[in-house]
Amino acid sequence: MADSRVLYSAQEDVFVLKFIGDIRFTLCGAIDNVIHRAFEKNYQSFVVDLTETTGIDSTALGVLAQIAVHTRKSNLPKPSLLIADAYMKHVLEGVCFHQVFNMLKQDDPKQQSFKEIHPVEISERDMVDKVLTAHKRLMSLSKENEEQFKDVVQALEQNQS
Repeated sequence: MADSRVLYSAQEDVFVLKFIGDIRFTLCGAIDNVIHRAFEKNYQSFVVDLTETTGIDSTALGVLAQIAVHTRKSNLPKPSLLIADAYMKHVLEGVCFHQVFNMLKQDDPKQQSFKEIHPVEISERDMVDKVLTAHKRLMSLSKENEEQFKDVVQALEQNQS
């Protein structure tokens, strides 16, 4: 996990997240907190730079899905995903992100000044809640996702009991 990092930047009305390395659920609590603060600041445009992302789990995808849900509910333009390779495009299309994000090929990302998002300590119960919420967000994006993640959501809900 040492080479996995999440950065963020805000310039004017644009909020940018940058994922580097293999992004897993252990970073999602911190990412979720930063995204919610961005929503409170009423940014008009959201960009997620995945050009240096080597892997991303379904919980992290679910955390990103909330950006699409938020922009849709707020009547904002579709958020953008910057991708550099076919593998990441395949992963994103596999969870229907092409329907709710603008997916842009970007081979040479622009250099920006970013701040790093550091992991936060959360209880096991809170982590299960975040993972469950992230998967429910993914399910809400499409019928395909609903079918793909229903067993995961059912298992997590049973774990909460």
